[in-house]
Amino acid sequence: MHCPSRGYRRQSIQLQNLDRRTSLLGALIEHSACDEFRIPPWGGFPVMLQRKETVTHSRHSMKIGVSAFAWTAQFQPHHLDRLPILKEMGLEAVEIPMFDPGMLTAEQIGAAFKANELDCTVCALLPKSCNPISPDPAARQRAIEHLKRCVEASAAMGAKLLGGPLFSPIGYLPKHRPTPDEWSRAIDAFQALRDLLEKNELTLSIEPVNRSETFFLRTAAEAKLLCHAIADPRVGVTVDTFHANIEELSIAKAILNLGYHLKHVHLSEN
Repeated sequence: MHCPSRGYRRQSIQLQNLDRRTSLLGALIEHSACDEFRIPPWGGFPVMLQRKETVTHSRHSMKIGVSAFAWTAQFQPHHLDRLPILKEMGLEAVEIPMFDPGMLTAEQIGAAFKANELDCTVCALLPKSCNPISPDPAARQRAIEHLKRCVEASAAMGAKLLGGPLFSPIGYLPKHRPTPDEWSRAIDAFQALRDLLEKNELTLSIEPVNRSETFFLRTAAEAKLLCHAIADPRVGVTVDTFHANIEELSIAKAILNLGYHLKHVHLSEN
């Protein structure tokens, strides 16, 4: 991701001339019920969008942010020095990578985000030893405890959204199709987080990834089915266009078909 230069003036563009049935941005606008969509004037796509519901729940707005994965997978306190620069650029949120929640200085991060008036979101990945759909009960229990720590650390940072491919570790590729038992294990794991998500007012956004990284959840439609089964309004879906470009016949249709399950979007140019 190209890091833009400092000191730009925020601009707006009208997208009324785009074909909303086939355009990715048009789909996002239609989904959010907005007629105007802001993008940074350095061109290309921003890398992260967060859906925000209004009090009336009749309209939605989107906030544009950047993922710290653009610079690092291991977020450290010195990276907080970038926040004023990102704020000056007009970005509204920054996403923090989370591998081990215990390695992040949650309170320090939260204070820095608050001081810079930026929203914090989190993208977490599971270690290989923590697998919610594993046939090993111990691995499944470790996964649930790990996810709970991720929720608590995210809340301590002031985040209101925790996302990622949290159904299994990246690269877990057993030589079979997803089984009913694995599907049930995933449902059980996410339902185990219900009370903690509610207590911390946190949204969990499940991200489908491409076939080289998972066998289990690759499309928005599959993620929507999982959300229906989990039946928790705080659990939704992240669409990442890098993965969707591989797995979806139409990214725009995938976004529109998610309806209220869509919580978060990662936009990528590669």
